[in-house]
Amino acid sequence: RRAIDEEIGDTIGRTVDREVRDAVDGIVRAAVDREVEDTIGRTVDRATRDAIDRAARDAVGRTVDREVRDTIDRAVGDAVGAHKLSWYYWIGGQFWVGGWYWYGSPAYVSFFTDVCKLKLPKDIEERAEAYSKICQSVNYVWADKNFVMVCARPKHIYRDEQGRLHSPDSKAIEYHDGWGLYMWHGIKVSKKIIETPETLTKKDIVKETNVEVRRCIIEKIGMERYAELLGVKEVDRDTVSTEEAVLYKTKRKDNILNNYAYFVKVSCPSSKRKYMLGVPYKLFNEYPKNCWDAKAMTFRKRESQYNIIKET
Repeated sequence: RRAIDEEIGDTIGRTVDREVRDAVDGIVRAAVDREVEDTIGRTVDRATRDAIDRAARDAVGRTVDREVRDTIDRAVGDAVGAHKLSWYYWIGGQFWVGGWYWYGSPAYVSFFTDVCKLKLPKDIEERAEAYSKICQSVNYVWADKNFVMVCARPKHIYRDEQGRLHSPDSKAIEYHDGWGLYMWHGIKVSKKIIETPETLTKKDIVKETNVEVRRCIIEKIGMERYAELLGVKEVDRDTVSTEEAVLYKTKRKDNILNNYAYFVKVSCPSSKRKYMLGVPYKLFNEYPKNCWDAKAMTFRKRESQYNIIKET
């Protein structure tokens, strides 16, 4: 829901800003056009009015348009910013049908009315019934004082066994206009990772700084393909600790980094997930000496500063 809230919030913000700007811009242009036309019409001969009108409109229009647009941008920015666009001012529709944390949810209310036979005042009962119908028929709802924006229910929603948004070959959630999110076990990823992973390049991997997204790429294409794309060779391997750690180095200098790139493969002790982390060795102006030094560098430290527990 957080991912969807952020995306919809950004989309609505842009849409409202664009619609208000276009509407006001049109009104201002019409007013300026009328004013310029009347002034020139009273001053010059009708035979030359068209030519002068075009020139004046362009010159005055550009100046006024720029000044008015700046003023409107500031005013609209303040006005839109003052609107209640945050997620907690929205009605979640089908996404908020249940949950103990939302006391007005249809599931929470219907338990008391249908199961416990709770009798509510007529006006409250009508409101509860109306909200229940909204949640069964639409997705998000944003109610302003003068208008209401209603979002249709998604075309489809795919999730994994744990209920997280997930689809290995399409958008995990998609609406009828084509908008949606590509998700890999709850992590938002790009269309390329999901639909055309075979087109991923070394540049795609190197420029991806989010370690969770990198993990998703590894799970999607496999560690062997991942290492092949990077063109790496093993430099060091931890054979002492139970925590896996392998240090890799690119076989040749990277055209993007203009230097060798180092990666350390580690595993999370709790989740057992495997990660391939980029080693920020340039911060220390020295290559990592071993896999433990590389792990320390991912925490912006050197091996001597890193709390290492090695099993003997």
